Amino acid sequence: MMGAWWAAARAVPPRVPLVASEHNQMSWPGGDHTEQAREAARRVDLFFAHGPSARAWAAGIGLDDGRLRDGRSSVQGLSSRPLPGLPSPRLTFAGRFRGDKAPDVLVEALALLPAPPPPYLVGDGPLRGALTDLTRSRGLGAVVHLPGWSYEPGRYIAGASVHVVPSREEAWSQSAVLALGLGVPVVGTAVDGLARTLGGGRGVLVPPEAPRALAAALSRVLGGERPDPAPDRAYARQFTPSAAAAVYAGAYCQLLASRAASGKPAGPRP
Repeated sequence: MMGAWWAAARAVPPRVPLVASEHNQMSWPGGDHTEQAREAARRVDLFFAHGPSARAWAAGIGLDDGRLRDGRSSVQGLSSRPLPGLPSPRLTFAGRFRGDKAPDVLVEALALLPAPPPPYLVGDGPLRGALTDLTRSRGLGAVVHLPGWSYEPGRYIAGASVHVVPSREEAWSQSAVLALGLGVPVVGTAVDGLARTLGGGRGVLVPPEAPRALAAALSRVLGGERPDPAPDRAYARQFTPSAAAAVYAGAYCQLLASRAASGKPAGPRP
């Protein structure tokens, strides 16, 4: 997930301010391109990093000189109501079926539970076939539901007994914050920014790639060990679209004002 702001750094006229962002931990396909990134970073006026790893990488290419900010993603669906006919209790996952999201680790954990509530793994991706095979091989073919991709995952998550974010890599997690905002307990892995998202008692953290630890945490939450939902809802409200937009609008206005004060052109008027 790279390239857009690198291209813009070469193509955008000097009079136009350039704002960039990275959401995930950087990994290089086919070699190390740090020097090219450092060159492109010289043209960037403001950089938003979503998560500790992305921020450390941005600092390493020279952006930690007043241009670096914490990114603010947004979530929708904080007032979602459950879809009619969903069972209760139930367990939910929402995300891409890819290795970084680790739905396979969740299935392995479910296989260790004596009688898990119906799990709904909402999403799609290249691991769907392998995930289907795994659920069958673990005797969960008739238990795990794979309803496919949904633009309203909150309608599955709302009213769930527990929401699971078993990621191997995660800078923040929209689905975790959505669940917190809906008052649903969250069990997630202590990786990158997800550890901060679920820190402070907002969620239950377990190591990545550890089905037994995940299963034990799910058993505790399903048995009644749940955080107070009030602080979780307050945390989630920081990430509504309007709240996130206000953060960016303020940063953009500050950037334009600083360029004007330094004598740099602020860019063409809309």
